[in-house]
Amino acid sequence: MGLTPLTTYTITITSNNGVSDQDMSNELGRQVSINVTTSSPPSSPQPLALQSSPTGQPTVLTWSEPQYPYGVILRYNILVSEFNDSDTATVRGSVNGTTLRYDLSQINLLSSHYFIWVQAVTMHGESDLSLPIQYFMVMSSSTVTSARASSSIVTTLSTTTSSGTCPSVVTIPYTTTVISTVSQVCSSTAAVCSTNDVVQSYSELQTTSSVLLSILGVFLLLSIVLHIVTVTLYCYMRNRKIKESYKPVPAVLSMKECAATDIDEESK
Repeated sequence: MGLTPLTTYTITITSNNGVSDQDMSNELGRQVSINVTTSSPPSSPQPLALQSSPTGQPTVLTWSEPQYPYGVILRYNILVSEFNDSDTATVRGSVNGTTLRYDLSQINLLSSHYFIWVQAVTMHGESDLSLPIQYFMVMSSSTVTSARASSSIVTTLSTTTSSGTCPSVVTIPYTTTVISTVSQVCSSTAAVCSTNDVVQSYSELQTTSSVLLSILGVFLLLSIVLHIVTVTLYCYMRNRKIKESYKPVPAVLSMKECAATDIDEESK
């Protein structure tokens, strides 16, 4: 297994000539205490969570200290990467080693979907990255809400009470039952969750849907008008062609009229 870094071990050295027993009365004189100073970086911070800030938005990132710090934690680095580029994580913020929370509103994040990690740092090096947490955000005119405009609304909630914790990610069907769904999910964990973000996100998605439906209605109306004009023009041209092909022949004598004319000429 090897030696644990920064741990004191006692090593006892004895000799044996194979004839007589070792005199153990002077045992302390044969002991040497050494301080193992093998350097090793700390283990990674414990699983991350998101909590609501005083404004009600789930932007406060929290974590627990490493299980094996192997020294004094000097600082924690906050690393961020976009969802489609999870292999490239960059340090976007840091806090001192005694702080176990970070307000993500301090980072200038664009409207997107992110992965976030935390890394512990000591004088012996940097720890491995913690397990990532997914962070969804949509910028509005006054606040930042956690949502994703797709077939469902995804909101990050982690308001903790003494009786439980809300799930870190709640997926809600894109229906009008969004609020009741959140209540059911939160009550199942015996915790109190804020639904302000969900309400605002759902309203934004409703507005977007209304605009799309209006545009679709305009295109549908234009296609109907174009169809009516096309059919009317076709019928007009067809009727005109039929009338021209059936014009009456001017002043043609019938057989009866011709016969009467011949009789009159013979009598003369």
